[in-house]
Amino acid sequence: MTLRNILIVEDDPIFAMDLADMAWEAGCTPIGPAHCLQGALELASRHPIDLAVIDVNLSDGRTGLAVARLVQEQYGVRTIVLSGELPDPSALKAHEHVFVRKPVPPHVIREILAARPVDPDHAAAA
Repeated sequence: MTLRNILIVEDDPIFAMDLADMAWEAGCTPIGPAHCLQGALELASRHPIDLAVIDVNLSDGRTGLAVARLVQEQYGVRTIVLSGELPDPSALKAHEHVFVRKPVPPHVIREILAARPVDPDHAAAA
């Protein structure tokens, strides 16, 4: 089984470590954490990324949604957007994502990370 690479974009060091642990537990490889938009884009350009877990509020401001939009546009990466506050709905509609409100129960992230994409050929045969 190939491990999925999970880009972690979170400026809280403790929560970023928790997210990395959850990624390992789900059989994934954590990439990062990045603490700002520029760091996230640098990591995404150097590593294959299958999914990104991105906080809205980063060390350089409310740049998480921009990170989500850019990694989707440039690399086709699905995103999980995290925030303690509900972002502007029009900003969330700009890209496909899963939104999870903080504080995040650990089982929620583990379940999302453990989910594997469905192979359309196998789904049709079942």
